Amino acid sequence: MKVLVLLVTLAGIATAVDYCALPTCLDKHIACNNKGNFSEECPKDVREIKLDGHQKLILALFNELRNKVAGGNFEGLPKASRMAKMSWCDELTHLALLNVKTCQSLPDKCRSTERFAYAGQNNAIFSYSGPESEYTDAEIIKEQIENWFSERTHTSPEILASFPEDLPNKAIAKFTIAVAEKNTHVGCAAVRFSRDFYNHFLLTCNFATTNVIGQPIYTPG
Repeated sequence: MKVLVLLVTLAGIATAVDYCALPTCLDKHIACNNKGNFSEECPKDVREIKLDGHQKLILALFNELRNKVAGGNFEGLPKASRMAKMSWCDELTHLALLNVKTCQSLPDKCRSTERFAYAGQNNAIFSYSGPESEYTDAEIIKEQIENWFSERTHTSPEILASFPEDLPNKAIAKFTIAVAEKNTHVGCAAVRFSRDFYNHFLLTCNFATTNVIGQPIYTPG
């Protein structure tokens, strides 16, 4: 049986999306036949971290760092002629939650929506020993997003001008997704759990677009 997810549109009308039928994903979609349960591989103490109170922080971090890139504030990277301001997307957030509920810091095969046919994704895991309270959710989220942007040091103008099939460092892709000029929306989700005597914080952010081979990340100017 196919699982349909109800979404509320801007007009306030609930419509069902068959995620198994989206042409860019079909049965590879993270939400196809996904009831939204935690994976059997997850530890018993796994729990979702509600990010409602962190939306402003996440958007501020992304938009501030994107503005710095656009303004040419990072050595070795060109200014951008345009850079969309990111807004929060509940649907991308819902799909990110399905990803972290696997309890694995791995990209899913596909997370397209009717609006964002080629949605992108960044994943991060932060592990530490000692009391869980040693690091707050906000501290971890901030550090992981800043880590994605730190990959700019491995990025060249050539990569930004035309995303290559092979990267010198795969982590560069986390930066290029975060600064893609057409990335108008983002949605993130997180879980916490303990395993092998460590605390783990899993974060996934989905974006309106992804890296496309041969296409520019942003237009210099």
